[in-house]
Amino acid sequence: MSARKLFNKLGEVVTKIDISTEAYLMIQSVFEDADVIYFTGGNSFFLMDQFRKTGTDELLKKELVKGKLMIGESAGGSYHPIY
Repeated sequence: MSARKLFNKLGEVVTKIDISTEAYLMIQSVFEDADVIYFTGGNSFFLMDQFRKTGTDELLKKELVKGKLMIGESAGGSYHPIY
């Protein structure tokens, strides 16, 4: 069972966004509202590239410093960040 399915089964609210296409302010809002920042699988090099290009890397650092958790699974297939 994927972590996403498990979160849903546990009744957790899961917000799905794609950082490569989503507006910066939306990403910021979703990160700030999240208790856990979760990334599903994907190409790790593409993900890191998009982190840097979109400024998501700095948003993520700010949230992790606040004590939020970041988790992820698999580096295969297409990625779809879920928060």
